[in-house]
Amino acid sequence: MWGLVPPQVRVGAVLVCALALAAIQWVIAGMPNRDVVEWAWHLLSSVGVITVLGSLLGRYRSAWLLLASKGLGRWFYPDLNGTWRGTVKSSFTERTGQPDTEIQFIIDQRWGGISMDGRSLSGYHKSASLHVTPALEDRDPVLWVHFKGIQDAPKRTDEGHFFGSARLVYDRDTERLQGPYWTNRAHQITGSGGTAGTMMLERISG
Repeated sequence: MWGLVPPQVRVGAVLVCALALAAIQWVIAGMPNRDVVEWAWHLLSSVGVITVLGSLLGRYRSAWLLLASKGLGRWFYPDLNGTWRGTVKSSFTERTGQPDTEIQFIIDQRWGGISMDGRSLSGYHKSASLHVTPALEDRDPVLWVHFKGIQDAPKRTDEGHFFGSARLVYDRDTERLQGPYWTNRAHQITGSGGTAGTMMLERISG
């Protein structure tokens, strides 16, 4: 999530917080003398403290949720934390006349990053996110997800694991995540480079 904040805003925020922290130090310990090196040392040490604190806060979900609850999610990037449920339409299942796959995902969103792990509600397979990148494309919130699919008991013609990617767009009106996905799964039975389809998710709990 830090990557979505413009660099100039990040630098400005760090400097403002560093100056505030340095001012508190000067009030408590007294103003430094006129030595430029001492002034620079106080400021740079404050920048280091703020940077470390920012890295630590990025690890905790509550740090993101606090700002999201104050309106950050409406103008910056929505809060996607929670359990999401929906369906997957696959090119393979559509061609063979099989029903859509019902799926469920848990999204964990923090300043330090986002994870998105899921499973099929039938228990046939699960997926673990390898890398999730939030983005704003034409002001639309987007999740680029790279994942690994795992099957505990694959059929003889299938695979035990596969890799894929998805581009999910968040619709602020319907509050849904939806978009296409691609995998290298079961290329030996699809007769192509893998499977592809669309995914639609709705949040069922926050």
